[in-house]
Amino acid sequence: MWLVSGLILTLVTLFLAEFALRLSGLVSTEGAHTASESIYDKIPGVFEPDQHVTERPRPELAHRISINSLGFRGEQVALEKSPGKFRILCLGDSFTFGSYVNDEDTFPHLLEEKLRGHGIHAEVINAGVGGTTIVDQAYFLRKALVMKPDLVLLTFSENDVDDLSKIVPLHVTLAANRKWKSGSIAPLYQAVRDTALFNFALLVRARYAEFRRPRAVTNDSSAGTNESEQLWEKYEREFEKLTKFLESRSIPFVFAVFPSNYRIGRELEPGNRLERATEVAERHGVQVVDLLTPLQASHLLPSDLYLLPFDGHPSRQGYEIVSDAMASYFISHGLLEGTSSGAMTSETQSRR
Repeated sequence: MWLVSGLILTLVTLFLAEFALRLSGLVSTEGAHTASESIYDKIPGVFEPDQHVTERPRPELAHRISINSLGFRGEQVALEKSPGKFRILCLGDSFTFGSYVNDEDTFPHLLEEKLRGHGIHAEVINAGVGGTTIVDQAYFLRKALVMKPDLVLLTFSENDVDDLSKIVPLHVTLAANRKWKSGSIAPLYQAVRDTALFNFALLVRARYAEFRRPRAVTNDSSAGTNESEQLWEKYEREFEKLTKFLESRSIPFVFAVFPSNYRIGRELEPGNRLERATEVAERHGVQVVDLLTPLQASHLLPSDLYLLPFDGHPSRQGYEIVSDAMASYFISHGLLEGTSSGAMTSETQSRR
């Protein structure tokens, strides 16, 4: 009798907690899920195919996410590249994926629009995965090479070096999660994964892990510490491996440096992360797109360029500016011609 009463009380408590969380609007009941074990090796992307969800981490940040049949964010694309099409593969973390903005507001989508506006038959694939750094991005690149990109664009965010302090890389954690979600507990996972309680538990776990994990580079003034220098050395080693990997396959590589919101309207201090990341790329002969300059030149406030005060990720306005800067850089540096895909359309060639 006591067992039955306890079970009923537990279920009622969970129901009330679920109701309260949904009513608060502070926890999403939908989310873009990564692929299961049975699907992962059959697609070039990371996410479960054919998802269309509206995430609501809070009312002000509600946004739509579409995952296509190949496991990438955005519109459907064919596995086989059509003749005359220039395919760009975008790697990066949540700044590339486009956290808290709609599909059409992410920079890969806007970059494709900008290039097509210049008469270039471009296809830009959003292979961004939130929470990743260069070791994860290099891992996912190998998986995505079946897309046969004509150019790989890696976007640097200022927490990428910090994230190298993780004991277990995110791609390893995701692999473990795939096994867990595909085991005997799979039916229970499917039943609870879109509840507010489950997503709240994930949020608490992530915040706790972030709190417990030491931040090796908490500000740029600490760049002289031994630990932060070791992380920068690790980042450069991984960057060199990625560069050589792409060189061995004759795939052009471009590095974009994306500033955090607190950089806007301020002078850069010596030894800052943006300059250090740029120097890493230049030492290995990789072309760099500086995204701070066009954002500063817009004379817009950080709250216009980023989702402040609710979140520090870029807004559509910020993504509009950086996608325009990227498109201009690719065109002015001749990166969209001379590839095996014959990417420049006849219309564009006639303008030259």
